Amino acid sequence: MVIDGRGGDGGLDVAVYFDGKVDQVFQLKYFPEGFSGPWGKSRKPQIKKSFDAAVKNHSPREWTLVMPKNPTVGEHKYVSTLPANNRPRVEIWGRARMDDELARHPDLEGAALYNPLVDTLKQFHGEKAALSGPRDLAQRAAALNQLAQNRSAYWSVDHQVVDGHVTQVLRAKHPNASELEPISVQANLMFGADHSALGKQLQRGLEFGVRSDITLPREVIESLVVEGPEWIRDDGSSPIEKVVVQSLASEQSLPLALLFVDDAGFTVARHEGMVTAKAKGHGGFSFTAGFYGIATLDAELPVTQGRQAQLNMKFNLAGKPVGDAVRALDLWEDFYSENTLHLLLEGHELGRGRTSFQRRRANPALVELVGDLAFLQQKLNSTFAVPTEISQEERIQIRIGRLLLEGHSTWMPVGNVLTATLSGGETPDDLERLLIKGVAFLHEVPTMTLEIQGSKFNLGAALLHHPHVLGTGGRDLLKALSPGDLAGKQITLAPQGSQAISVFLIKDVPDEEEIPEPVAWNIPDIPEYTEQVAQQTLR
Repeated sequence: MVIDGRGGDGGLDVAVYFDGKVDQVFQLKYFPEGFSGPWGKSRKPQIKKSFDAAVKNHSPREWTLVMPKNPTVGEHKYVSTLPANNRPRVEIWGRARMDDELARHPDLEGAALYNPLVDTLKQFHGEKAALSGPRDLAQRAAALNQLAQNRSAYWSVDHQVVDGHVTQVLRAKHPNASELEPISVQANLMFGADHSALGKQLQRGLEFGVRSDITLPREVIESLVVEGPEWIRDDGSSPIEKVVVQSLASEQSLPLALLFVDDAGFTVARHEGMVTAKAKGHGGFSFTAGFYGIATLDAELPVTQGRQAQLNMKFNLAGKPVGDAVRALDLWEDFYSENTLHLLLEGHELGRGRTSFQRRRANPALVELVGDLAFLQQKLNSTFAVPTEISQEERIQIRIGRLLLEGHSTWMPVGNVLTATLSGGETPDDLERLLIKGVAFLHEVPTMTLEIQGSKFNLGAALLHHPHVLGTGGRDLLKALSPGDLAGKQITLAPQGSQAISVFLIKDVPDEEEIPEPVAWNIPDIPEYTEQVAQQTLR
């Protein structure tokens, strides 16, 4: 607050308030010669009188003498002796200190010098000058932009010219710009059927704060009048192509916790996130917060009691770490629970209440895929990402890997080929059983391989089993083979019946136990043992 001292200023020239009380006082003295030597006799009493009045009437924390001359050592010493018991803290500012402070705020200097610059431009018609050099346009545009910024200490106008159309974006330089230099816009808008959604978006933005830019096309603007300082004032006669209501959301990151509390008052789940944008309108407060890099919460909290808060949660798991996806899916489930939700911003409660979301379960196939990958990354000492898409073949391999590491026997995918290499020592009866009647098949593989997202893992030695396989070729092959031709010959073994080949890890089955019963895959949307095209994908 700057005081006009002609009616008595009570010891104040410029007062800085904090919590409604005077915190700092700047006492302005036009002493071009200072107050040493012959000037001290009349000017020192003036300084002392102003200081005593300020301390008596307002008890400021700081008191600063400001004059247009740099102070001498003696003048510094005199000011430092004014307070009793070093209260309040005192300073003296001269030309050098004011220049230093002003250099930190070029907008203030530009605004103070704006009018003379405008007169100079009008006199010399500098804006009409030829652009002959390669850098003239850029330099002139930069100078024009700086001139535009200097029109106000509180507002900046960013402008762009495209195909003759000028776009202007009004931006506050100061958080209290709307109070220090008020600008009002009176718009008559008409939202027809084609723009009804836009009208609702604007209404909610005005009510709870604008967190993303809203563009109003010319079709909805019937008239627009701008009132304020001369540099922005418009009576509505200027042609307007569109109006962009720019986001006023603060991008300061703030911790937000979501607590789900049961009827007994105990927290059953807690999720920590960060507010990425927050805004305020005439009807309440709104914010956007992120959780685990996956979930985005948009919230509108009304100030009027009785009105419900509006919460909207969006999820995008594709490409995100599996561990984060697990926590995000837990958050999804918690929102549909019967518990009470508490919102804590920086540890302070914003609100609480029961959520009334219509129950929607997450995609079961996605939930189970994330669960399988989470299990495997723990067992395999690895980290995986949620795939954006996955082939049916790879999805089956992931489930088989989990079942095997859990100690189960399970089915191999259809299409696996079994081959037998003859030693040459087989009897006719052996060949007849293999090629005509069929035999039970039990074979050890030294490494059971699992490939996930470009990595190959060894699950250990495994046994392949089928109760009935038959060598291909049958009687025709048996007639063609003579005992001398058998050694080294390979025969393809075809599983008989509807049962697939099963597999289990040897370390999970003691020698004396029987072959374990296979466990089905039970993968959502994938039938068991069917020969489907491997390239078919799940999105």
